[in-house]
Amino acid sequence: MVNKSLPIVAAIPNYNMDSQLKMLLPEVLKQGYDRVYVLDDASTDASKATVEGFGKGVTFVEGKVNLGGGGNRNRILGELATTSIVHFLDADVTLESENMADTIRSMGIDTNVGFIGGLVLDESGVQSIWNYGPRQTLVSGLGAHLLWQLGREETRDKAPQRALLNLLSPRFKNRPVPGHSDIEKRKIFWALESNLIIRSDTLEHLGGFDPNIREHDIQPLAFEAEKQGLYNLFDPSIVVTQHDVDVRDYNRDSEKIKAELYLTKKYGILRWLLNMPSKKV
Repeated sequence: MVNKSLPIVAAIPNYNMDSQLKMLLPEVLKQGYDRVYVLDDASTDASKATVEGFGKGVTFVEGKVNLGGGGNRNRILGELATTSIVHFLDADVTLESENMADTIRSMGIDTNVGFIGGLVLDESGVQSIWNYGPRQTLVSGLGAHLLWQLGREETRDKAPQRALLNLLSPRFKNRPVPGHSDIEKRKIFWALESNLIIRSDTLEHLGGFDPNIREHDIQPLAFEAEKQGLYNLFDPSIVVTQHDVDVRDYNRDSEKIKAELYLTKKYGILRWLLNMPSKKV
């Protein structure tokens, strides 16, 4: 069911991104959101003072314990008195669209939609190869690694890499291909959390983000949406640029491996090996 009268709120997960918040929040406040929240994951910098400097326009949700990206995003559920459409925006993005709240409202997000991922550009101005993707499997993981190698900014414009990308692009129809211009609305399995739109009741129904992992946060949500018979979308009408700002105090590669092992165990090794869909409930 579509309800275009739901409040549209911006939720910005934050950990030690004080300098980025100073640039992002003035732009977010121009976008027409009904409420703006900064979800703080036990920052040790001046994030709280910065947010409080914006007065009642921004609500600072203070986390006493560092939960990681997924667990921190779940904090929005305790702040909303009524069902709302939540637009998650990472603190290290730059907004490239105007009137985002009105655009999201016009989408008419119904209860059959799990989540919607917007367009994410990398710092060179092209679509991030991690903007969205298919179900996480052995084959898709190998494909993602190959695409990343071919699509790195320092190599993707070289003739051999460009020729190979063009040759293989039909194989990557479920992923963005660096430098290609066929950016259109489509069904997807997962999307980047840095520009993600979801109804709060849907997020709650899906069990929220899984707090047991610190990488691949979107994957459990995508698996749960699939199990519930929901579909997810990529919609390029909401655009951000993501900057390479990393304040993590852990080994990211190690946490990615832990997350992949956790997901394989939770959702089944056969689904990972054979690209089997999740069992619907």
